[in-house]
Amino acid sequence: MTLDPLVLLLVALGTALIGGVSVIAARGIWQRLLLVGIFFGLCLYSGVGAAYPDVPEYYLLYYFGFLGAFAYAFWFFRVAFVHLGIRSGRALTRVLNNVDWHPSWPLVIWAYVLLHLVSLIYPELRLQHLFAPPPPDLLTYLAVRWEQQEMDPLQKLVDYARVLLTPFFYIALFRYRKRFSRVALIFGLLLYFQYLAGGYIGRGDIGIALATIWLA
Repeated sequence: MTLDPLVLLLVALGTALIGGVSVIAARGIWQRLLLVGIFFGLCLYSGVGAAYPDVPEYYLLYYFGFLGAFAYAFWFFRVAFVHLGIRSGRALTRVLNNVDWHPSWPLVIWAYVLLHLVSLIYPELRLQHLFAPPPPDLLTYLAVRWEQQEMDPLQKLVDYARVLLTPFFYIALFRYRKRFSRVALIFGLLLYFQYLAGGYIGRGDIGIALATIWLA
């Protein structure tokens, strides 16, 4: 399948223009690196699709409209909440200072890991898979992912608790910033539990875990 080189050029130039202005308007190396990564990802993930055959021309308007809206929103919230960001940074610094000695932070990590284990207990007891993992089953994994399935209240509560606990889990991991093996073990357990629960684990999940360790 061939791509339209003219549309590709237009996507690249438009993304570079909007992204370049946004990067120039940003402050600090981290904001600029963040914007470069986001605009590159949007171009690769969404922009290139405009060059495929049979894609309507108005898709380009949607794409550039989204880029412009994102750039404006980033600038607006950066200016409007700059003081809140400074106060949040100070508060986070105080939190990180007590991560090393406060006994509650390891409990956060344990709770987060155990929440991933619930899917092996309820609604079906499958703890035996911990010691005898089943072979990968991509077809079942995709069927479960794309078919609409009802989740009972307990499973919903577990999922909500896991989502709410996620940011605190990453803050708690700061405690082990100099213990690479322990952090790798924690992420390894999480990936293993996800594999046992779903019968398959994607490269994206593994890549995110490795990238998190590397970035930290």
